[in-house]
Amino acid sequence: MGGACVHNAASAAVVCNDGDTCTVDTCSAGQCEHGGICAISGWVRYYRDDEASLEPSAKPVPAVGIDVDQDGGADAVTFTDGTFAVSDLSGDLSITPLPKLGSPRASDANNGITSLDASLIGRAAASLVTLSPNEGLAADVTGDGTISALDASYVGRYAAGLVDHMPVATATGSDWLFLRCDAYAYPGAPGCVSPVHVFTPISGLETNLGFYGILYGDVTGNWLPAP
Repeated sequence: MGGACVHNAASAAVVCNDGDTCTVDTCSAGQCEHGGICAISGWVRYYRDDEASLEPSAKPVPAVGIDVDQDGGADAVTFTDGTFAVSDLSGDLSITPLPKLGSPRASDANNGITSLDASLIGRAAASLVTLSPNEGLAADVTGDGTISALDASYVGRYAAGLVDHMPVATATGSDWLFLRCDAYAYPGAPGCVSPVHVFTPISGLETNLGFYGILYGDVTGNWLPAP
């Protein structure tokens, strides 16, 4: 609803135009109604491909909730190919992936966290290998901003079934970290920022809104979507 309908004295017409190109404006029972007509579409992909040792990967991340109106609910969920779409939109929007916290184990981990990850984190903590920035985010499962033997220990314990979630997952409410990386650079700084696309307001069809997902603990990038 958008308030009472306005009568144009010059034309005797009923006016409900709210000035938004993404609404259809009608008058019903003396009240203005504005229906959204714009739409968005995009995708969520995994951050790393272990087989090619490259970032980013083309692996889709399905079952990710997408929040459009920032009410904390999923307005769409990514399909098996990692894509999503939402229509009937108008006004100010902030598009962002929702947290994924599994029960009882990490959400959609799909055996992507193994003892090899723990070993690699341990070597990185000892300065024997250098991780990429996003590998470092995956490795920091304690969430303290550093890569240490404690991170390696937690990943090893998870791989052995001794813990169900990483400390950072418990603290943030998500087994996954999502990022927006419009021009993903590798090697070097990937140029990733907070996972949100903002439109103030949306003014048409917005496509190719991309996000990348990182499963905490998967440093090798061997995660795969479930069959």
